[in-house]
Amino acid sequence: MDFADRCEEFGLNVPELSETTRAKIKEVIPFYGSVHNPVDMTAAILGDHELYGKCLRAIFEADNIDIIFASAIFMKFISPKWLDEALEIYHSSSKPLVFCPVWTDLSPQSQAMIARVRKEGIPMIPESSDAARAMAFLARYAEKRKSFMEITNKSSEIPPEAMKKAKSILQKTEAFTEYESKKILAAYGIPVTKEDLAASVEEAVAVARRIGYPVALKVLSPDVAHKTEAGGVSLNLNDDGAVREAYAQIMRDVKKHAPGAVISGVLVQEMLGEGVEVIVGVTRDPFLGSSIMFGLGGILVEVLHDVSFRVVPLTVADAKEMISEIKGTRILAGVRGRSASDVNAIIDVILKVSQLAIDFADQIEELDINPLIVFPQGVRVADALIVKKK
Repeated sequence: MDFADRCEEFGLNVPELSETTRAKIKEVIPFYGSVHNPVDMTAAILGDHELYGKCLRAIFEADNIDIIFASAIFMKFISPKWLDEALEIYHSSSKPLVFCPVWTDLSPQSQAMIARVRKEGIPMIPESSDAARAMAFLARYAEKRKSFMEITNKSSEIPPEAMKKAKSILQKTEAFTEYESKKILAAYGIPVTKEDLAASVEEAVAVARRIGYPVALKVLSPDVAHKTEAGGVSLNLNDDGAVREAYAQIMRDVKKHAPGAVISGVLVQEMLGEGVEVIVGVTRDPFLGSSIMFGLGGILVEVLHDVSFRVVPLTVADAKEMISEIKGTRILAGVRGRSASDVNAIIDVILKVSQLAIDFADQIEELDINPLIVFPQGVRVADALIVKKK
């Protein structure tokens, strides 16, 4: 009963099983077992894998059960046939299953069973309180996602053609560059810097003139993830001569740093004014899917690790909480005479990144906008990179 208590403690309802379900279970368990929820199959399951399978199937078929917690035995002397049947039942249903290991040894036989469970992506949580807490959060997340999707389906601020544009870029099989990553963000209405590609020094000068000085040059190569460390960035270039000199220097430094890198040229980008640097990112968890990260950007994210996370989908309230949770939130409010940053513009970016992560959950493995420059009015993506799932 401790497990049932833990479930109710964390907000999970533990319903009584129907007469039909109890009758199915009563046919197979010993007379001293319990057909009530939680079901006590007794130690008889140690020698009777069919008992385990029949009980599990009856519970999976119960209409008033949404999540199943099942004891698991990974021992050398226990036939793996119980697991064969458990996985067959699990695959035939859409209900989530959580194994709670009660007996485990280090034999190759039991470790092989554990490996099978991991491969299926089924959680194994020994402690009842941990299992109940985890599933309670998952249930609340499912309800939140359902509510969010209903709202999103009724009205979305993402341009109708955004997914089509992003999808065409995501068809590329090679690694993305900053330029391509920003094109995807721009398709979703996220403000990015004015920029263009240049395959030669003269093209770089022409682009710089068109954008307007001052500009920055960044090496364009899928093989160079950290451009600054490779000498692939030059900032505050104010005239044609500075662009020509910087272009040549970037080519020398990057080729020395990464001799085998494929370099297609440089990205010529407008220089942005002073603002607060923040980071917005996407990471993926094998069980929960995509999560959004927010924090202070630039080198501060690596030094301070001052970030917050939320699993998609996100609401406006989620985005506000993420911003308020970081210790550096006071910087956004304005300190020492500096103007307050446009928090509403940050919220807009967070929500659009959340939608992008949902729309392309099967393609986007990681996304980093770092930095996103926040001004008193508006924001602009200064650097970004999207990593596709392999």
